[in-house]
Amino acid sequence: MKIYIHDKTNPNLSAFNIDNTYVSLKTIAHILSGISGVTLVKKRKLFSQWEYVHIWFKYKGYNFVVYEPYGDSSLYVIGPEESCDIDIKPIQIAFELHSVSVWRRVVVSGIYLCLIGIWLCTIISFLLN
Repeated sequence: MKIYIHDKTNPNLSAFNIDNTYVSLKTIAHILSGISGVTLVKKRKLFSQWEYVHIWFKYKGYNFVVYEPYGDSSLYVIGPEESCDIDIKPIQIAFELHSVSVWRRVVVSGIYLCLIGIWLCTIISFLLN
């Protein structure tokens, strides 16, 4: 899985982004639950009120969240709720080691191809009229 680091100059990784195209919130919660030091993983209920936060969890006693900037983004940010000086490299590694299923890749690729086809048909119909 592709990881985007916030501050590459900081030796202690405090937050990072993951692409939400190929991973569901259920999968993220599952990955987090398998990491040593992570406890109390809580996923937001469907249709519940939220402030861009999808998942809450504790890592080595600190409160962490998985949130979606602006509520409509292609990325999820994984990091602490409040500033703290703790290295979350083990969490990053767990997400880097996660392999996206072939089925999910095929489905997402098919959706993209359909959208491109619709876009091309719209342009051609516009040009012909």
